[in-house]
Amino acid sequence: MSKQLGPLSQESKQCQHCYKPESPPAFKLLSCSSCHRAHYCNKECQKNDWPKHKVLCKVNTETRSRLKEDRRKGEVGLPLGSVSLDANTIESKLKLFLQIHKAGLCWAFIQALELRDHPSRIDTHLLYVHLEPTFTAKPSSSADPAKLFRLSSTMLSTYDETFDYLASDPAVIRRMGPVHEQIAAIRAESAALKAKGGMGIGVELIACGPMMHVMPVGLPDGDLEGVDLRKDWESVLAGTFERGLRL
Repeated sequence: MSKQLGPLSQESKQCQHCYKPESPPAFKLLSCSSCHRAHYCNKECQKNDWPKHKVLCKVNTETRSRLKEDRRKGEVGLPLGSVSLDANTIESKLKLFLQIHKAGLCWAFIQALELRDHPSRIDTHLLYVHLEPTFTAKPSSSADPAKLFRLSSTMLSTYDETFDYLASDPAVIRRMGPVHEQIAAIRAESAALKAKGGMGIGVELIACGPMMHVMPVGLPDGDLEGVDLRKDWESVLAGTFERGLRL
């Protein structure tokens, strides 16, 4: 198991094609060599998933290139008072933070949409999560990566409402590329998973300043009867970040 990930987050790291979870050191997933975001059991799973992954792969790769270009030009990613943080610093720390807290974010998605009682919402709604960094300069190597961001706000919205909102923010569109295409690719994968008996794949938009991650939430099990719904899910999620809990 990765030293940074808790058991649930480690289990949620799955093959993009067959959903087999990683269980190191016996079984480790391979990453897509282009975007480094998708993971696979082997080359066969990667090849079979390519028709679905290619859109996301292209967008993720272009986004990473834009961040590098912004850094080369001296453009910063996020102003905080009198301090501005480099976009690559934010991105690198945010990527690991989201890996560590993936289980908590998936739990929050189920809670926010009340999927146990309203499973159809996975096709119509998404969860928007706005984060703020807890640092104002490049964190030291000893800083706990699980505590580097705090929860600022959340918003439950329909896909149409979200597209209208994103279209009004050129900075987000410029950095993220065609968000519509990313979400469309995830929804196509969701339909395929539902056809196999799963609940589907939902979407969380994780924003920090002008940067945004489109995070798929895969639910291969269609039964959430054993899940307790909580009204205080947002404060629970905030506390998980604040304490750096690894679920």
